[in-house]
Amino acid sequence: MDNLRKAYRITVIIGLAMMASLVIFLIVVSVLPQSGVVPDGQNKPVTESDVVFYICLAISVLIFLLIRSVGSVILNGRGTAGAPLIQRLQTAAIITFALSEVPAILGLVLFFLGRSRTDFHIFLLFSLFLFTIYFPKFSQWEEWYRQQTRTGK
Repeated sequence: MDNLRKAYRITVIIGLAMMASLVIFLIVVSVLPQSGVVPDGQNKPVTESDVVFYICLAISVLIFLLIRSVGSVILNGRGTAGAPLIQRLQTAAIITFALSEVPAILGLVLFFLGRSRTDFHIFLLFSLFLFTIYFPKFSQWEEWYRQQTRTGK
């Protein structure tokens, strides 16, 4: 169990570092000037940036749905044949962290394409939501590990 606790601590540090990158994105967006934004309330035609916004939104929702299945595939050993149990837990968590960060990256891209800071903040909040929901808890790791060692997987 000490190895599991040690692996969990390392994974939490990696997750927190990835969450810290969201703060860096926020600082970048706050410091850079905003350009090409039409004030709210004015009628504007649908543009390519609107289409890109909705594509990014769809990708973010897809990631929300995908995270759980990707984690279960890794934890069940598909694609990680022969990997130690603890390594499977870490791999699943780190992939989840990376996927949770994607909406914020998409929001940053939208900001650089001339969209508003509000769009970036929406995607940033969605990333934080994903981190909050899917951040691993040691009790979950411990339960899964015990279950796997009992069944001999």
